[in-house]
Amino acid sequence: MASGKTATSTHRNALKYGIRAIGSGLAAAGLLQGCLEGAGSYLRQDREVAAPRSLALDTPDTTALRSQWTREQPLGLEGSIAATLLDPAVARAMLAAEVAERRSAGTPDAMALQAWQRWFAGGRMLPLIVRWRFDRDFHAEAITDPAQWHLYLVADDGSPQAPLRWSRVTRKDDDEAWGGTFTVWFPWRSADGRSVLGTLPRRLRLQVVGNPGRAELQWRFAPLLSDSRNTPWGLDPW
Repeated sequence: MASGKTATSTHRNALKYGIRAIGSGLAAAGLLQGCLEGAGSYLRQDREVAAPRSLALDTPDTTALRSQWTREQPLGLEGSIAATLLDPAVARAMLAAEVAERRSAGTPDAMALQAWQRWFAGGRMLPLIVRWRFDRDFHAEAITDPAQWHLYLVADDGSPQAPLRWSRVTRKDDDEAWGGTFTVWFPWRSADGRSVLGTLPRRLRLQVVGNPGRAELQWRFAPLLSDSRNTPWGLDPW
């Protein structure tokens, strides 16, 4: 009888620990899915900043790709700010879509190459497309002017970097809200090739400070463990 009770107890323990293991596996799977999807997901950095010699004939879903690289946070009362980190993969998709509309898909024309140089300046600058929106009932138009903001880009826990330049603001106001968009460029590497944002950053944070509030947008990157050169995005060094 004792041996029978021991066997039964062993089976129960095995079943119990098996259920726990299955639960842990499901939880891990959920955590992994969370890392691969959503605003907190890990992104895979593109490593090629050289101007493309050709563009895909079948353009990717540019809207979905831009969404993956876009972060949005509240800014002040009934306001929001969003930014798209213009990774080279996103830039190529945008150019491919534009070139396809001009019926010359597959060949980056002069306009596409000029846009690429304007965006990345040979790898010296990193662009972000910023847009904002503020409810008219809570904000005066003058308060929503981005000229009153201070933007900083921080790699990991490094020093905040101020923008090198801003584009002209394009207003997108409607009956309900003040809005607009602009592009801002941060230093990527110096003229002598030294890294400004750090080698293989695990995250980038865009800090927005000023009237009417503060916000921080974050992009996280998967580690590139297979790269023995330890240089990101095809730059040597970044």
